[in-house]
Amino acid sequence: MTTFHFSGQQLDSDLVTSISSLLDDVNVPNLLWGNYLLTVYGVPTVVDGVSFVVPDALIEISLSTLAEAGFQPCSRLFACPHSNSRQPPYMHLHIDDELAISLYRKSDVLWEFPEFEAALDHTNLNIMCASDARLPPATLGRGRGRFPHFSFVRIPSASRYCEALILLLCRDYGTACETYWMAILTYMLEYVDGTDILDEENLRDGYKQFYHALKLVPLWFVITLFPVVTSRKSQLKWVCPKAQSVTISLCQHCSFKRLQARNRVNFSIQPGNIRSMRFSVGFDRPIANVVKIVQTKADTFHLFFGDIREQCAAENGSWRFQVEIR
Repeated sequence: MTTFHFSGQQLDSDLVTSISSLLDDVNVPNLLWGNYLLTVYGVPTVVDGVSFVVPDALIEISLSTLAEAGFQPCSRLFACPHSNSRQPPYMHLHIDDELAISLYRKSDVLWEFPEFEAALDHTNLNIMCASDARLPPATLGRGRGRFPHFSFVRIPSASRYCEALILLLCRDYGTACETYWMAILTYMLEYVDGTDILDEENLRDGYKQFYHALKLVPLWFVITLFPVVTSRKSQLKWVCPKAQSVTISLCQHCSFKRLQARNRVNFSIQPGNIRSMRFSVGFDRPIANVVKIVQTKADTFHLFFGDIREQCAAENGSWRFQVEIR
């Protein structure tokens, strides 16, 4: 049990460790998040505090525990820059007027991530400790790197972090937050890719192809389906009581440097499970197979394709989809 009490200590790895330990002591699993996490990966960035992701059900006890340790509740509410950031936390407290401890719910940023309680060892592909020797040391012109002393502060592995960023890109597609997640993913490509902690081969299928495509072209390419037939929306919620087939035709314009194309996509699903998908352009001429499908809402899907160069070969027209549900 830690006896830590905040009394104006500066924000560094020791303070981050103490905050994480406070949460551990009340059985709140936590993962480092935000800009401080980026600096541990070796990304040079401005640190405006420290962030943690905690299970949804434990966020209230997390806040009260940190408040009891001496961190100050926010007195400015919606006037506080941390409340008005691009990705505001669910709750936050202050280290000082400028620096904050931000708490995010797992369901808001890491909803597909495994539970945080897994043991820390070299075989864990999801979580590592912030002092892991595979992380870079502090380097001039880069981030703070790994914690200099052994620490139980947990961080997402760089591979799983990139996968989470891709999902967040999907969720926030078409909003102002899209560019925020894209910028972070670009930082990971520029500063972390190819190091001991980030090899695209360690990404899971679907994410791997998307990540690889980012390295080939300057812009990413994702297609979003918005079913517009109201009477069919109920059949897109994965609760079909019987095997049945429904075909929905819809149009969605997507451009890539002013490039558009006419395509058709077919996929079959069973309740709760996408079974297969086929993507073709023109008169059934295949150009790319879909390698990942992500559902972010009951009627919103994001499709990732395996070969961006073939996508760019098509010209003139609009995207045309046919969705087959079984």
